[in-house]
Amino acid sequence: MSLNKEDEIIMRWIDGELDSNEKDAFENELEAAEAGGDVIGHMLPDQVPLDPERCRAERDAVEEISGILRDELSADKQPPKGDIFNAGIIDQIRKGRT
Repeated sequence: MSLNKEDEIIMRWIDGELDSNEKDAFENELEAAEAGGDVIGHMLPDQVPLDPERCRAERDAVEEISGILRDELSADKQPPKGDIFNAGIIDQIRKGRT
C-alpha cells in the first residue's frame, strides 16, 4: 500500500517517527489550525492546510486499535490449548531424532 505524502506525515506523527524539528513544526501547524488560523501546512506537499480534526481522529483510531491489540495479545496470555500445542512440538522433535 502506498501512502500519499499527507497520510505519510500524519502516520509518522502518530507513530512518533518525526524528528524533533518535524514534530514541533507539525504540532505548531496543527495547533494554529485548531485555533482557526489560516495556516498553510508547510509539512505537506503543495502547502496543503492541515486538517486538525482528521489528524486527531486518525491518532485516536490508531491508539484505540493499539490498546485493543495490547489487551488481546498480551505476552502473559497462553495460547489456546497450550498443552496440546506443546505436546505436538515435543512429538515432532522426538520424531526428528529417530
